[in-house]
Amino acid sequence: LGLHLAVREHIKTNRPQGIINVYKTLVQHTAPLDAEHHLMQCLEACLWDAQQNNTQPNDHAYLAACHTLIKSD
Repeated sequence: LGLHLAVREHIKTNRPQGIINVYKTLVQHTAPLDAEHHLMQCLEACLWDAQQNNTQPNDHAYLAACHTLIKSD
């Protein structure tokens, strides 16, 4: 549930900048909830990487991973 809320907040605030465009593109090809799940996978990987490296989450890496979702469609 926490990741759902985080992704929805990202979409609502367009932070990182550009995430809303990724989301809008995804929902053209899949259900909104499925689009959120795809974004959540990217967020989860970004958070895991930050935890493993004892660093802050990298917004640029997160957004880049999200962009790969629309390039693969």
